[in-house]
Amino acid sequence: MSANSNALRAAQLLVTLLTVLAIGKAVSLVPMMDQLELFWHFKAGQIVWFAAKLAALVLFYFCASLALQTVPDRGGALSFAMSVAEPLCALVILAMAQSLFWEILEPFVNTTGQTIYYGSVLALIVGVSVWLVLRAYRQADQLVLALSDLAKLRPWLAGTDKRRCRQCHAAVSANAHFCGHCGGPIPQTAQCQACGSQVAADQRYCPDCGVDLQQSAPPTPSAAAGHDESAT
Repeated sequence: MSANSNALRAAQLLVTLLTVLAIGKAVSLVPMMDQLELFWHFKAGQIVWFAAKLAALVLFYFCASLALQTVPDRGGALSFAMSVAEPLCALVILAMAQSLFWEILEPFVNTTGQTIYYGSVLALIVGVSVWLVLRAYRQADQLVLALSDLAKLRPWLAGTDKRRCRQCHAAVSANAHFCGHCGGPIPQTAQCQACGSQVAADQRYCPDCGVDLQQSAPPTPSAAAGHDESAT
């Protein structure tokens, strides 16, 4: 099944989910539904609203499953997020379902039954949490690679007016000559006149465009003065 088809079905399920909730809530608010008793002490409105919420949970599960299938696996942080999305959805559904069923079971269970119910729910939550941790562990390398790529674009996540000391990696000012933390020298940088890239002061050629930095550099004031004197 194509990604477009999955996306369309997921959208249809989402619309159906919202429609079910809206109709269920509207029906449960009808005055007659609050007076009609169906099972034991449950009113018809309560039964309708319970059924609507239960159907919405089922629709949410299938909608989330189809939506996850539409996202392409391109690695990196997106792959990590999509891997942990499934157990996260399961946790959300479990938390909502246990609260929903407890509304129905609460009048019929004693203290022991309540302990058993909550113990069972806790065991399920722990199981799904372990599933989530394992998924995160298996896809952690994708997240690390994504962070590494980000670090290459913006070294050490420092600001544009900051640089990193090569010795202690502390953040220092872009104009600093020595590190304020370890005292190490900070290599000075210049700007290529051709492409605008940052280059080291002792570099002869620009690593991005290959231009000769010494030839493209503007003349120093002393050199410019000597040139003017020779011209006169």
